[in-house]
Amino acid sequence: MTGILKALNIEKTTTRDGEVYVNKSPILQSPLVNHFRQKGDDKENQGRMTFSHPKVELTHFKGEEDPRVWLRKCNKFFLFHQVKDSFKCDLVEMYLDGKADTWFQSYKFVKETVSWKEFGEAIVKRFGKKGGVDEQEEFNKLVQEGSVMEYIDRFEELKAVLLCRNANLDESYFVSSFISGLKGELKPMVRLMKPTSLSDAIDIAQLQEQTVDLIVKKHGSKEKWGNTKKPETNQQEVKNLSNGGDKKPISTTSMFKKISPEEFQYRKNNHLCYKCGEKYGQGHQCKNSQYTFMLFDEAKDEDILSACEEVDEDEREGAVTEVSLNSLSSQMARKTITLEGKLKEKTITILVDTGSTLTYLNVEVVKQLGLEVTKGEPIQVRLADGRMVVSSEWVPKVKWKIQDYSFCFDMRVLDIGGWDMIVGVDWMEQYSPLLFDFKKLYLKLNAEGNKDEQMTLQGTVKNASISLIRGHKLKKYNQGLVANQIKQEVSATIEGTGQQQADEAEVPEEIRVLLNKFPEVFSIPTTLPPIRNVDHEIPLQQDAQPFKLKPYRYPHSQKTEIENQVQEMLRSGIIKPSNSPFASPVILVRKKDNSWRFCVDYRHLNKITIKDKFPIPNIDELLDELHGAKLFSKLDLRAGYHQILVKAVDTPKTAFQTHHGHFEFVVMPFGLTNAPATFQALMNQVFQPYMRKFVLVFFDDILIYSPDLSKHVEHLELVLKKLQDNQLYVKKSKCSFAATSVEYLGHMISADGVSMDHSKVESIRNWPVPGNVKELRGFLGLSGYYRRFIKNYGIIARPLTNLLRKDGFVWNEETSKAFSKLKEALCTKPVLAMPDFQKPFVLETDACDSGMGAVLMQNGNPISYLSKSFNSKNKGFSVYEKELLALVMAVTRWRHYLVGNHFIIRTDHQALKYLLEQQLHTSLQYKWLSKLLGMDYEIQYKKGVENTAADSLSRIKEWEGNVEMLTAVTHVQPRWIQQLKDSYEEDDDIKMTIGKVLLQDDSVSEYQYEQGILKKGNKLCVGNKGGVRQNLIDSLHQTALGGALRPKCLFTEA
Repeated sequence: MTGILKALNIEKTTTRDGEVYVNKSPILQSPLVNHFRQKGDDKENQGRMTFSHPKVELTHFKGEEDPRVWLRKCNKFFLFHQVKDSFKCDLVEMYLDGKADTWFQSYKFVKETVSWKEFGEAIVKRFGKKGGVDEQEEFNKLVQEGSVMEYIDRFEELKAVLLCRNANLDESYFVSSFISGLKGELKPMVRLMKPTSLSDAIDIAQLQEQTVDLIVKKHGSKEKWGNTKKPETNQQEVKNLSNGGDKKPISTTSMFKKISPEEFQYRKNNHLCYKCGEKYGQGHQCKNSQYTFMLFDEAKDEDILSACEEVDEDEREGAVTEVSLNSLSSQMARKTITLEGKLKEKTITILVDTGSTLTYLNVEVVKQLGLEVTKGEPIQVRLADGRMVVSSEWVPKVKWKIQDYSFCFDMRVLDIGGWDMIVGVDWMEQYSPLLFDFKKLYLKLNAEGNKDEQMTLQGTVKNASISLIRGHKLKKYNQGLVANQIKQEVSATIEGTGQQQADEAEVPEEIRVLLNKFPEVFSIPTTLPPIRNVDHEIPLQQDAQPFKLKPYRYPHSQKTEIENQVQEMLRSGIIKPSNSPFASPVILVRKKDNSWRFCVDYRHLNKITIKDKFPIPNIDELLDELHGAKLFSKLDLRAGYHQILVKAVDTPKTAFQTHHGHFEFVVMPFGLTNAPATFQALMNQVFQPYMRKFVLVFFDDILIYSPDLSKHVEHLELVLKKLQDNQLYVKKSKCSFAATSVEYLGHMISADGVSMDHSKVESIRNWPVPGNVKELRGFLGLSGYYRRFIKNYGIIARPLTNLLRKDGFVWNEETSKAFSKLKEALCTKPVLAMPDFQKPFVLETDACDSGMGAVLMQNGNPISYLSKSFNSKNKGFSVYEKELLALVMAVTRWRHYLVGNHFIIRTDHQALKYLLEQQLHTSLQYKWLSKLLGMDYEIQYKKGVENTAADSLSRIKEWEGNVEMLTAVTHVQPRWIQQLKDSYEEDDDIKMTIGKVLLQDDSVSEYQYEQGILKKGNKLCVGNKGGVRQNLIDSLHQTALGGALRPKCLFTEA
């Protein structure tokens, strides 16, 4: 009893009235104050607070119940009684019984002092649930199976456990998790209302459940709303629900009817109406109005970030055709014409699809009618939801009728969803020109072989509707739309120019035996690197202040990925929990294998870091050492930067913040500006005895060179031994051994000496012969930019400049010689210079509608050229995105020159000048800027008329053989997207907002501009041109969702 009173800061004292208990705390801010009274009648005790024992007791713990629940009760008890931390363990010890008390006595014996936090962790570890499902795992998998209230009870129980583990989990995390676990019929409506708190989400879910139950009860359905059994026709039992029986029977058919995919397929195969289930024919009208929904498995919502996944292009061979969104659903979207035709006496539905490359026949129709199919060259078809399917069969000379007109055409066989036939661009070309009237829904076309005769094909009339696309469908569509060019234009450049690796079978036996002696060098490190005298330091500028940048916003799925990667890094010791005053945000980037790369955006830290001027070896001097070498091995260190520790005093500066905690790196992370210099210093120290004898080191690239095989085995063994002794690890798959030639630092090295890597001048050597004055001006613009380095430039170029005269473009032998001479001059000294790492590099980039170009220079001399044409997907980017893509491609191509050096980027796009200060908003920014992390650069604006070299390179006409062959004629996207973009053209407010967003103006921080579309938060911005706003409201009114909403809710949603 005495210990409890002492813990509660209460003393027993004796007065004339007997024993009383006095609270010694100066102020008692708890409900306990209600149990005190003043004894004012006693003069001696006037003003003294006396305590009548409150009936608040702590339950005893025997080790059989959940320790977390008991600990929560303890914390409430302590708060009620204002118990100090130092007394908590002494107090709860009196409430431990049985095996719990026995355990604690032995636990205390081992530890001299026990804090309350240690006690809580120890008792949970000893008596917590073992072997079952972890609460975190159960929470992540929790879904509603019974009523909403049952779901809420379990959800809040698990929520309390999670908060005990991690108090930093915010409200939005629980709101998102709660909505994700709701039943299918409740989830869309709750998500639609965008609740900002868990209590709001619970209220909306309960109201929605009541609404659904009311509809079910009102219409007499015995099944839960939305549960559909096996396919049936819509013939349902009719009951007389009136008392007198004199009223007409009322159908039990619900006003809301969901059909499963099986029932949908059944109705399609039997030519039944998709809405009412009755036999479908020309002029059919449903007897009863009802809203029909298609049941899908709901996929988890993911951020647009997942739209930038890298796709393995090696798997995508052959021609690629496209099919539009309208082809995926039997529901006709706005401004689409559907025809009815006859094929072998079978009535078929035909979609006229200007977004489809080819004409297709449904595989089910082919089977039903027994049509003869022919095997053809397989082609890949990209559906508008992003899926790639293969069509390898076709039906020759299919004959069908539309109204009174007969047609014959070869068709590809494909599973095309709700249509029997899709006529595409290849069919329309035979009847060009065509006239579409989307208001009256008819199509006029010329008769084949007789352009004076016109055919009018009347489409079937349906009520206008708006098609709903699921989140995961749109995600897949965006993957097909964006991922292709990310892989082709950026990811390919990450690997550099590619090295000539020796095949495993070509490696000499002596080398293979040697490699087997050092398996640990080629293994994955499992321990932290040792402490070295070159551990990484982060010196800050004198006036630098600590900073904490708030984390970027992530979807729920990425939050889970971040948590998993953080836990893995904690287990391996790479990071540790932090209370640092520094915090940088985290970004996730998709890798080629669909996994995520964890990066930290250290741009702000790099800005206030003092740059390390560690001398970088001169390439000319390095290459001079290779004289007489005939065999070469090249080693690439595994995750090089993680093989060096950060000095203990500097680890707080590497801190990063996520949605669930604050952590800092123990090893040197990727993205720090001085990391390359630290790595070069370590390599110089490790290989000092061998440098310039048989080893060259340039950052994490190690080159071993020898005059013959025996010497090479000896040299390689010494290097591997050094790596093993210093606990440095090599990635074997990126190494080459005993090769006769190897690419190193932009040069090809062999026994014949050092030669230029032809990829540096490939863009110039392959410059196509100009076909007109405009193309010739582009070439002369580039060559004229470097005219001061070309002797007798004016004389050499005169035959070409003469062609610029009016009507003077005649290409002949003289102009061809001048053209070749100028190309050769641009690719050799003195124009093309060797890089000097003691001088700054300048990178000039530019992009146009068709491609990008860049030049790497020093002192005005070009070092390397780059030119790439954009494919159809790149061409859909905004100007800002194209210019940013050009910049990133150039930096990644020449990374081996730029890393560790301060360099200047010049661009003619004003918004990119502020790239270092911009917040990351779009998925493309996340992905592309991660390639620039750790680079030391500044961006300068250069007027377009002055950026001649890069501009000319960006406009090179790509050789016909290098163009990716796409049979698609149109770029497939929903029509409403283009209408939305068009609505911005005459809306001055929106155009001004877009300009501010591109310049990262703080006044429009809540807006995002992605792929030509402006959004505020999660909402699209609609301009005032073209009646798009009115069309949107009309469409919303005509959907099932619009009919179910109250006017106020409908207005809010619109």
